[in-house]
Amino acid sequence: MGCYYRRLFYSLAVFTLITLVVLSGLTRGLDEYAYEHFRAYNNLVDLITETASIVFLGVAWLILVAVSFFRSRRLGKLTFKLGLLLVVSAVLDAALKLVFRIPRPGGGAVPEGLLQELEFYSYPSGHSTRAVAISLLLGGEYGYPWNILLYTWATAVCLTRVLLGVHWLSDVVGGAAAGFIVYYATEILDTPVRRLLKLIHLDFIL
Repeated sequence: MGCYYRRLFYSLAVFTLITLVVLSGLTRGLDEYAYEHFRAYNNLVDLITETASIVFLGVAWLILVAVSFFRSRRLGKLTFKLGLLLVVSAVLDAALKLVFRIPRPGGGAVPEGLLQELEFYSYPSGHSTRAVAISLLLGGEYGYPWNILLYTWATAVCLTRVLLGVHWLSDVVGGAAAGFIVYYATEILDTPVRRLLKLIHLDFIL
């Protein structure tokens, strides 16, 4: 467990450094160049990017829950950890977007409503965060060659956010760094959350 705390600290340090560079405006030229020169709209790009959307992953997780309960009447360790990861990533993504308030490419006026506001802001990329975090979790669980496929998928998701023009390049880099934070935070929180569920007599689902 100690190694997870240390790696979380390093991940936080890297994300903080990236964020300071982004907020200083040093990435603006590169962001604008990537936005103008690296664009691609097609069904494959759309499909890849959607595999990391919170809706797609939420539905996929619910299917895993149903299968787990059908087979063993319990969530299962990995299914539980995936659910925890999605919660951690959603909370962190929302908090960071509201703190930094960096508009997406072609932003415009800030919309009314919390959900619309979260959709308006771009840093860090939530898709990139989730893809990296999930690839780290499942890659560590299943090992080679699945980890290579998962890391390739995460990289592809990150690239599609730029190709679709919905994120700056710096959003994706920050999102990837945030993915490490989410993964290590999930590993650290896994045991305490399980203990909490036992205290409130919900451990039967585990």
